[in-house]
Formats: sequence, structure tokens, C-alpha cells
Amino acid sequence: MPSIGAPGGLLIAWNPDLYSLVSNEFGTYSLSVKLKGIKDKQLWWITCIYGPPSNHGKSDFWIELNDISNLIDGPWLIGVDFNEILFP
Repeated sequence: MPSIGAPGGLLIAWNPDLYSLVSNEFGTYSLSVKLKGIKDKQLWWITCIYGPPSNHGKSDFWIELNDISNLIDGPWLIGVDFNEILFP
């Protein structure tokens, strides 16, 4: 996923000898893939997230994360930089 307005971007990589890609989802702040184990046929999701560094877009970010959670139908691994301060 290319970077938009920030350095870097998002990347998810896996060993194709162990997992195959079932589907993917691209969002403004996230990249998600659904993988299937070659041997065990287990389905699971990986999501990488980079939250907006300023207050602009925070609400959209949390809506996007909620929308992603509604897609998930099994195990889910999230790699995340929320760029959020919970207790200032």
C-alpha cells in the first residue's frame, strides 16, 4: 500500500510455501489479507494499520477499523501504529 501524506507505507509479506492469499482489503489507513494455511487449511486475517498522526482523520480511522472488524470471521492478527494517546 503506498504512502499518502506520510513517509513509508504498509506491507504484508508471507511465505507462499506455507500460506496462500484468499482475499485482501485496502483502506485509507489499513491493509488486510486473508490467508489460508497450505497444510492445515486454517483461514486467518492479518491487518496492518497506520493511524493518522494528527486529529484530522481520527474519526474516519476508527470507523475504518470497526468496518474491518466486521469482515473478520476467524483468527485475526493486527500490526498497528494507532498514533493515539490514551492518557495524556
